[in-house]
Amino acid sequence: MVDRIQPIKVAGWAAITALALLARFATVALSAEAPIGIVKGQTEKGISYMFGGIGSEERELMKKEGKDYNLRLAFAQKTGQYVADVGLVIEDAKRTQILSITVSGPWFFIKLPEGTYNVKATYAGKTREIKNLKLEKDRQVSRTLVWEPEKGG
Repeated sequence: MVDRIQPIKVAGWAAITALALLARFATVALSAEAPIGIVKGQTEKGISYMFGGIGSEERELMKKEGKDYNLRLAFAQKTGQYVADVGLVIEDAKRTQILSITVSGPWFFIKLPEGTYNVKATYAGKTREIKNLKLEKDRQVSRTLVWEPEKGG
């Protein structure tokens, strides 16, 4: 009877120890991740992007983590108030679509290859465009797309 109890006890302590270690590593992994509002992804061709920036904490983190992104877009109203839920389409010079996404934050960063691009951003049914945006090697480009304030808001 003691032989049966002892292995169960050891297995139980091993399981508890393993769970404690997993919990510790999971906590470390979670703390290394971006805040919940920052979204990181890749296009079908493996081009990295991230968006977010709701609140100053997210914007500060995006500034730090965004050093390697060569195109930085911001979305705002003329009043200076940031906007989110912007439909974004980026095409290369041959009009091949690189990305089509709804951006849930006011900032969008992407690491595009050197070249010329067209950017279309749609907010509240109105589209803003940047045509023939040239991106060069080792240079960052920042642009803000601006809309009139929504009526009644």
